[in-house]
Amino acid sequence: MSNRKQTPQTTFLVADGNLALGGGYASGQITVPAAASITDAQTLTLSDGVNTAVVFEFEKTGGVTSGRTAIDISGATTATEVAAAVVSAINGVGATLNLTASNAAGVITIVNTLATASGNVSTWASTNTTINSAIVQPTGGTTRIEDGTTSLLISNLQLGVVRGDDHVTWVSPGDDIVDAPSIQVVQGTPNSSQIHLASAFNVGDQALIRSTPIVANRVKSVSTRKFELGRYHIEHLRSFGTLAVSTRYKLVSTIESARTDITHGYNREIVTAEVATAATAPTNQLDFVLQNLALNANRDYSKFVSANNTLLASGNLPFVVFGIKTSGGSGTTIGTLTASSAAFNFAKYTVGGSTVQCTFKPNRLFINSLNKAIANQAGLATATIENLGNVTPGSAATIDELLVVTLHENTLPVFDDVVAVAPRAHTTFGTAVVGGTRPTYTYELVSEGFNGTNTGRQVVLEYNRRARQRIQSLQNYVHGNEYPLLPTNYLNESQEGYTVTIIEHTSDSNVQLGLPSDNYEQTIIVLPASVTSGSSSANASTGYTISTEDSTTVTALNATLGAWLASNENVVFEEAATSSAVFV
Repeated sequence: MSNRKQTPQTTFLVADGNLALGGGYASGQITVPAAASITDAQTLTLSDGVNTAVVFEFEKTGGVTSGRTAIDISGATTATEVAAAVVSAINGVGATLNLTASNAAGVITIVNTLATASGNVSTWASTNTTINSAIVQPTGGTTRIEDGTTSLLISNLQLGVVRGDDHVTWVSPGDDIVDAPSIQVVQGTPNSSQIHLASAFNVGDQALIRSTPIVANRVKSVSTRKFELGRYHIEHLRSFGTLAVSTRYKLVSTIESARTDITHGYNREIVTAEVATAATAPTNQLDFVLQNLALNANRDYSKFVSANNTLLASGNLPFVVFGIKTSGGSGTTIGTLTASSAAFNFAKYTVGGSTVQCTFKPNRLFINSLNKAIANQAGLATATIENLGNVTPGSAATIDELLVVTLHENTLPVFDDVVAVAPRAHTTFGTAVVGGTRPTYTYELVSEGFNGTNTGRQVVLEYNRRARQRIQSLQNYVHGNEYPLLPTNYLNESQEGYTVTIIEHTSDSNVQLGLPSDNYEQTIIVLPASVTSGSSSANASTGYTISTEDSTTVTALNATLGAWLASNENVVFEEAATSSAVFV
């Protein structure tokens, strides 16, 4: 019998930004702006999940629309004063709105007085306001996930921790392995509020998703890996020596795909561009050579040139060569670029007597890659990307460096399960004639191609590969059918990224049978993560800040599941996870 550790049974549990349930009353927060940012007659709609929603209307002058509840801000100026008016209006509604509100420095906390799943609805603002809200961790109230009705006290995509012995009693914040010798992590589904509709044959949404039991002192390791944005492969060619007349120079870039070809086992493209210098040097020989090499390489290979004019080029590679001016340029400053910057000009050609202007639109991956490049070569922050061909090559010192960028490859629209999308490349500059005098220059890889970590697509692929056929059903095959009956996928491939926590523990079932407890299982908790709103407009010099989207979920999980895990003996905490903060 092999002693090799077997592939663990894996359960994925997903939170969409709602918070870990601890049992009891739902609550939420609203952050209001100053009165000047609110126009008269803007509305705010709140619901307790049972009664008809109440529409509030901000009143500055002229009264409110019939059927709406007034929030009088005619005498308010600051956000704190606006918040006080909102709290007064909410608390004044009475029995038709089971919400109570309080104000702390402009942040309004709303508590639902209903300790039922119906109370776990999102309070929300209409599109006519700038106010946002979110459900926060319930505090106090009931101690069980069920109350004898057709609803469970957990909302769709809400997480919770229950005792493993009875499977229904909530684990309270701070409980340790003495308080709860075993636990299960649970996730709500759309049918948690209507459990009588859940299929007995595991079709569609079940009433609840549970992890396998996690038993005290059988937790081996806990690791949390943060979401990281991917990067493009960027090579920087600079500090060129003197270039000779009557010489043929070439630029060669070898691009190796990370997505293997079925026939050849790998994909490799060789990009080659050449230019010959004349017997008499132009005004600027370096500019003549670099501009022509970049223009030729882009024309023959880059899909970004083809996108601007299909008659101009035959290239389809995710590859582009930018001409750089270290100082005094008139082009686009690299360090000031943002993902929302307009498309900038990078190459101009003449085709059939007509001018074709090629542009490049930055995105977050491009900005993240430039930020890495600037970290490795600070001078790039103030350098400019010039419009190749806009000034006749060699007539002036238009460019003096090159940036060779290899972008990520496109994925197939269907049945694409290859995680890697970031090619590698290596670019060289030299003479096209064997034995020619080799020019001097400096090469630096300033941003290595990187697929990212825990992107939405990566997490979905891992879920499909390991956990999807185990998450809800012990038998996912319909009798007589060769195709698996797959459970609902609660992950979102379009989500920018996830913070992923993996709890590895040994199986309780083996111990019950008197067998060695070496059957490893995994409980994986994924929390949506993204570039923070405060840094979403960051430029290439400053870079992005990335975090889990719902910090309250993180706090709630650390207080319950994190505290319980930390009370186990000999647990190894890895990567971003620590005994004091498992979730980040």
